Amino acid sequence: MTIVALTVSCLLAAFGQLLFKWGAAGNATLMAYANPYIAGGLVTYLLSTVLWLYALANERLSVVFPFTALTLVLVYGVSYFVLDEQIGARQFVGALFILAGLLLVVWR
Repeated sequence: MTIVALTVSCLLAAFGQLLFKWGAAGNATLMAYANPYIAGGLVTYLLSTVLWLYALANERLSVVFPFTALTLVLVYGVSYFVLDEQIGARQFVGALFILAGLLLVVWR
Protein backbone atom coordinates (compact mmCIF):
# COMPACT_ATOMS: atom_id res chain seq x y z
CA MET A 1 0.00 0.00 0.00
CA THR A 2 2.86 2.39 0.75
CA ILE A 3 4.33 2.06 -2.75
CA VAL A 4 0.89 2.81 -4.21
CA ALA A 5 0.57 5.90 -1.98
CA LEU A 6 4.02 7.07 -3.07
CA THR A 7 3.27 6.53 -6.74
CA VAL A 8 -0.04 8.38 -6.52
CA SER A 9 1.67 11.14 -4.55
CA CYS A 10 4.22 11.55 -7.34
CA LEU A 11 1.50 11.52 -10.01
CA LEU A 12 -0.39 14.23 -8.13
CA ALA A 13 2.78 16.30 -7.76
CA ALA A 14 3.48 16.04 -11.50
CA PHE A 15 -0.12 16.98 -12.31
CA GLY A 16 0.18 19.89 -9.88
CA GLN A 17 3.22 21.11 -11.82
CA LEU A 18 1.15 21.00 -15.01
CA LEU A 19 -1.57 23.06 -13.37
CA PHE A 20 1.02 25.53 -12.07
CA LYS A 21 2.47 25.86 -15.58
CA TRP A 22 -0.93 26.55 -17.07
CA GLY A 23 -1.80 28.97 -14.28
CA ALA A 24 1.48 30.88 -14.55
CA ALA A 25 1.55 31.19 -18.34
CA GLY A 26 1.48 34.77 -19.50
CA ASN A 27 0.90 36.34 -16.10
CA ALA A 28 2.14 39.91 -15.81
CA THR A 29 0.92 40.82 -12.34
CA LEU A 30 0.96 39.14 -8.96
CA MET A 31 -2.85 39.02 -8.84
CA ALA A 32 -2.92 37.14 -12.15
CA TYR A 33 -1.59 34.12 -10.27
CA ALA A 34 -4.83 33.94 -8.29
CA ASN A 35 -6.57 31.71 -10.82
CA PRO A 36 -8.24 28.29 -10.86
CA TYR A 37 -5.16 26.52 -12.27
CA ILE A 38 -2.92 27.72 -9.45
CA ALA A 39 -5.63 26.87 -6.89
CA GLY A 40 -5.99 23.41 -8.43
CA GLY A 41 -2.23 22.94 -8.32
CA LEU A 42 -2.17 23.83 -4.64
CA VAL A 43 -4.99 21.40 -3.85
CA THR A 44 -3.24 18.70 -5.85
CA TYR A 45 -0.02 19.34 -3.95
CA LEU A 46 -1.92 19.16 -0.65
CA LEU A 47 -3.31 15.74 -1.57
CA SER A 48 0.16 14.65 -2.68
CA THR A 49 1.59 15.78 0.66
CA VAL A 50 -1.03 13.84 2.66
CA LEU A 51 -0.12 10.65 0.77
CA TRP A 52 3.57 11.42 1.24
CA LEU A 53 3.10 11.76 4.99
CA TYR A 54 1.21 8.47 5.06
CA ALA A 55 4.16 6.83 3.30
CA LEU A 56 6.64 8.40 5.73
CA ALA A 57 4.64 7.07 8.65
CA ASN A 58 4.74 3.53 7.27
CA GLU A 59 8.08 3.16 5.52
CA ARG A 60 11.72 4.05 6.01
CA LEU A 61 12.80 7.49 4.81
CA SER A 62 15.56 5.85 2.76
CA VAL A 63 12.85 4.11 0.71
CA VAL A 64 10.37 7.00 0.56
CA PHE A 65 12.67 9.84 -0.40
CA PRO A 66 13.98 8.40 -3.69
CA PHE A 67 10.44 8.67 -5.01
CA THR A 68 11.00 12.40 -5.39
CA ALA A 69 12.99 11.39 -8.48
CA LEU A 70 9.90 9.65 -9.89
CA THR A 71 8.18 13.03 -9.88
CA LEU A 72 10.97 14.38 -12.10
CA VAL A 73 10.45 11.55 -14.59
CA LEU A 74 6.68 12.09 -14.57
CA VAL A 75 7.14 15.82 -15.17
CA TYR A 76 9.29 14.96 -18.20
CA GLY A 77 6.41 12.83 -19.47
CA VAL A 78 3.84 15.56 -18.86
CA SER A 79 6.11 18.12 -20.52
CA TYR A 80 6.50 15.95 -23.59
CA PHE A 81 3.01 14.48 -24.01
CA VAL A 82 0.80 17.30 -22.71
CA LEU A 83 2.82 20.49 -23.23
CA ASP A 84 4.52 19.30 -26.43
CA GLU A 85 7.95 20.23 -25.09
CA GLN A 86 11.01 18.54 -26.50
CA ILE A 87 12.92 16.10 -24.29
CA GLY A 88 16.50 15.52 -25.36
CA ALA A 89 18.18 12.14 -25.62
CA ARG A 90 20.28 12.79 -22.51
CA GLN A 91 17.18 13.68 -20.50
CA PHE A 92 15.44 10.54 -21.74
CA VAL A 93 18.37 8.30 -20.87
CA GLY A 94 18.74 10.06 -17.51
CA ALA A 95 15.06 9.39 -16.78
CA LEU A 96 15.59 5.71 -17.59
CA PHE A 97 18.53 5.61 -15.16
CA ILE A 98 16.38 7.25 -12.50
CA LEU A 99 13.67 4.63 -12.98
CA ALA A 100 16.23 1.84 -12.84
CA GLY A 101 17.68 3.26 -9.64
CA LEU A 102 14.24 3.59 -8.10
CA LEU A 103 13.52 -0.03 -8.89
CA LEU A 104 16.75 -1.03 -7.15
CA VAL A 105 15.79 0.98 -4.06
CA VAL A 106 12.30 -0.51 -3.70
CA TRP A 107 13.08 -4.08 -4.81
CA ARG A 108 12.67 -6.42 -1.85
